Amino acid sequence: PLVASEASGSRTARAVLPPREPRGAGRLRAPRLTRGAPRRASGTARAAECYPREDHSMLAFVLALVSSLAPSDCAACAVRENKAVLCADHAREELIAVKRERLCFEKARTDAEKIAALEALAAITDTHANAPSPAIPKALAIGLGDSVDDVRRKALSLLLTAQNADASLEVILKARRDLQTRLEKEHSQELKRLKAAQKNLGKVLKDLDAGRKPDLLNGLLPEKGDFGVWFAFAGDLDRSLASFPDERVVAALDENLGVYSPAMSVLAKLGSRGALANVAGVLERYGESVSTETLRKDGTVAPGPHPGAELIAALEALAARHGIAPPIESERRSSRAWSAWIEANRAAFPAKLPGVGALPVAAR
Repeated sequence: PLVASEASGSRTARAVLPPREPRGAGRLRAPRLTRGAPRRASGTARAAECYPREDHSMLAFVLALVSSLAPSDCAACAVRENKAVLCADHAREELIAVKRERLCFEKARTDAEKIAALEALAAITDTHANAPSPAIPKALAIGLGDSVDDVRRKALSLLLTAQNADASLEVILKARRDLQTRLEKEHSQELKRLKAAQKNLGKVLKDLDAGRKPDLLNGLLPEKGDFGVWFAFAGDLDRSLASFPDERVVAALDENLGVYSPAMSVLAKLGSRGALANVAGVLERYGESVSTETLRKDGTVAPGPHPGAELIAALEALAARHGIAPPIESERRSSRAWSAWIEANRAAFPAKLPGVGALPVAAR
């Protein structure tokens, strides 16, 4: 049963649990739960994964009680000066819940268990949706560096939901920097593998010329690395930054820009003068028609998003948003036509982006 009481100006709900067992009896201590406490994703199944066997009965009771409480705002939690300030109860409970779910993630034996832990972390915000804490995006960051692509993508998608926008942005920017370092190392290793394969191929050809039987299975082909998978995820990290209208994004993306960088369409979507100046500069230097599709060797078009098509679509959307006519249809893929268009309409674009704070981007 739940007993309602008034505390600190907000209505709380407390669980009336059986009397605590003597020390050493192997039972959980009865926790204090507030209205809207964090919900666990899969009840007793997750309890079995993250807690000792002897604790299952009491934990199952607690999880069933928590799951009956709907997500809600908290009158005592608030956003002040763009920072989330939690009431004492929610601050304490969040600390415990984050520690618990991180432990579940670290102990997970399958990808599904890792994803469940990430979802449970994100759900902690439901207890005080009006004041999302920066602690949750920081905890979700553990998923962005996971070795499994599906886990990384789940963590990224959760950061783009109803979480603290400022903290989510910082987490994504850091993950992007870390991934750039990783990609540089992966690229170097990829080149070494290719060189080793070429060297082994030369040995095979020499053996054939000399009439010897070559060892065709020993390093003839380069070992398969995961550079391509990580590179694709780096593009999605860049694309996610379009959700954050903040000058920090413009500064971060102003490095190694190319016409076919996913970052180009992000800058066009953000649409500030600084962002568009970067886009115009790259387009002017490129000076050619922007390709919008990737052709395979057999002549068919490769599926999936194409950075060139994304860039043209973003620029066309920018023109429509400001009520400005884009370049004529015959020049719609001309890099220099778009560069000149940006420069000619520079005054129509905002000087700076508004920035993000504690509130989720969708709520601002």
